[in-house]
Amino acid sequence: MSVSDRQEADMRDEMNIWNIKKANDIKTMLIALTSEFESDQYIIDLSDNSDSTGVYIKNKDEPELRAYIYTTGQSQDCFGVDLEYPIKNNPVSLVESYENIGYSLLKNVLCTHLNIT
Repeated sequence: MSVSDRQEADMRDEMNIWNIKKANDIKTMLIALTSEFESDQYIIDLSDNSDSTGVYIKNKDEPELRAYIYTTGQSQDCFGVDLEYPIKNNPVSLVESYENIGYSLLKNVLCTHLNIT
């Protein structure tokens, strides 16, 4: 395990989602996600705290494969998600977007996109 992998693992183990600087609906979604899936399958990226209404989740093995989940402009209890694909697979950066989806569909989209089981 590399130093950065160890640091990410330590961060996941020590992360208290209620203490992060995100909106409550994002925190609630992250808690639901972490309660349903092992956190060693993905990375919750908190390196960019500029938007409290959104968060990146990355594939653990391929960090360029990520999803940005947000609530800005969405109906109550709904999320938007931008699925980002690695540039190495495409000549240009590709993003697939979903708007106003509930947690159940969001979970399915994330599982498929990030290979979470």
